[in-house]
Amino acid sequence: MTTFDFEEPDRAEAGVEAVPADHAALRPGPVLAQKATDQSARPDMRGRRLIVLFFDLSSMEPEAVTRAVHAAHDCVDQKISRADLIAVASFSTSLRVDQDFTAERAAIDGALDRSGGTASQGFEEGSPCPISRATL
Repeated sequence: MTTFDFEEPDRAEAGVEAVPADHAALRPGPVLAQKATDQSARPDMRGRRLIVLFFDLSSMEPEAVTRAVHAAHDCVDQKISRADLIAVASFSTSLRVDQDFTAERAAIDGALDRSGGTASQGFEEGSPCPISRATL
C-alpha cells in the first residue's frame, strides 16, 4: 500500500499504513473470492437489449411505490420483448440488485414485487412489497 500527503503528492511513501493502528475497526474486511460461474448458465447477450428497472425508494411514498411497481409490470408485459434481458435494482439506504439480467418473466415479476420495501416508510429493507402481481 502506498500513502501520500495531499500537499506533497509527489512524495509517496511505500509500505506506510494508510489507516492508523488504533483505527483497526475502520479497515475493510477481506475480499471474498468471487464465485465461479458456469459460462453455459449465462445468457447470450449479443443482439439483445439490456434493460435495468431502477427504483429510487429513498423518498417515495407507499402510494408512489405501488404506482411504480404497477407501471413496471405493465412495461414488462406490454413493451418489452421476450429477447430483452431485464435486471431489477433498487435504492433505499443502499443499492440492491433484486434480480440480475434474465428473460424469465416469473423471476422479473417476483423481483418487482419484492423491490418496493423502504425502511423510511415503515417497511423493512428487503421485505416484500405491500402489493403483489395478483392485486394489480
